[in-house]
Amino acid sequence: MPPKRSASNTSSSGSKKAKVDSDARSGGPRTMKSTRWSRISGSGNADAAYKSSIEDPVKAYSYVCICRLPFDDEDDRKDESDRENEDDRENEDDREAETSKSSCDAGKTCLCNKPAAEHPNHPLILSNAGKSKWFTQHTFLDLRCPDAFNMYTFNDHEGYGALEVVQNLFIDYVEAFFDWEEQWAVCEATAMIYMSDALAPLNSIDDSAAVYATLVLAGRTFLAMLAKLEHLNLLKPDSEVKNLGFIMALYIKLAATEDSILDLDDVTDEIKKNNGTDETFTFVRSDFPSHILAYAKKYNIKLVGPTGIDEVIEDLDDGAELPERDEKPYGDPWNLDGATKEYVDRHSCYHDGRKGFKTRIGGDALDITTWSSADRKKKSFDGKDPLGKEERDAIKNGLVMSLA
Repeated sequence: MPPKRSASNTSSSGSKKAKVDSDARSGGPRTMKSTRWSRISGSGNADAAYKSSIEDPVKAYSYVCICRLPFDDEDDRKDESDRENEDDRENEDDREAETSKSSCDAGKTCLCNKPAAEHPNHPLILSNAGKSKWFTQHTFLDLRCPDAFNMYTFNDHEGYGALEVVQNLFIDYVEAFFDWEEQWAVCEATAMIYMSDALAPLNSIDDSAAVYATLVLAGRTFLAMLAKLEHLNLLKPDSEVKNLGFIMALYIKLAATEDSILDLDDVTDEIKKNNGTDETFTFVRSDFPSHILAYAKKYNIKLVGPTGIDEVIEDLDDGAELPERDEKPYGDPWNLDGATKEYVDRHSCYHDGRKGFKTRIGGDALDITTWSSADRKKKSFDGKDPLGKEERDAIKNGLVMSLA
């Protein structure tokens, strides 16, 4: 199991804390509780707190620095033994060498949280909303980790919990259909959580088809996002989407780091060229990075950020086709709707840890705070509810739980 994750607002005292976010319970459409959450749900509370954090769109969709990527090895695609033999490699890029001299301290001395406008040459930037949503995913993952609650449920609980978390990002993207900035934040968070080791348990579940399908749907969702930005005339070097080249590079690097998963299958689709005819081109789902590269080349967008990105690009198909620019305001040139429906049909049923099997993607069935006290007692190592009365009451009152 990977090291325990801590949410961004984790308290240093105690193993479990319910922390107050006074705005998490405020009204309005941006903070309305999604119907996917249970009545009592740590995930629902964390989601409400996130929505509260983006109430001010100017602040939410402005950009800040992060000092480094959470997990970025230039030789991710090589065997572990190869990496160990090359620990002394001398050709580190200047940015990596510089950032390695100091550790991240959440902005006290490093670049984290500094306004991106004040550091125009720093490539690692996120919107405030994207950064907040990324951190929120760690809270979601913690709530689906039985070890963190001193419980045993079933072997793949944490892995399927991670699957549930990624599936909720797909739902987030759909729910933000009319808000491209929020959809971009979803894409930022998806890339960042995949580029860390936080989803390692997902890769070990007993359903490799679901692991593959989830990754390629994340890639296809990003292609749909790029098509929307293209329609809005936002695919350009001076785009108001300030981290365009960084996030595009992350998705390309992600595919390289997860090549063992993408090699599991070569599912293809026929994508309409969107040129007013019935012509199509063949889209290999696992080759989504080549199509991201095609967008970057078409609009002269420089890919920056992750180490080794130039070497990764060399391995891609530089002649990948794209659908023509969509003139419809809510078009679907990558047929994301069809791909999502197929995914839901095939990957919505898996163990819920208690009563049987889930029947829909996402949600919070594997979030242990949604379980009854009796169910938690049955699965705990000492026969006691790992959540005390104070913690249970806090969750009922909408407060956010962080695990230290």
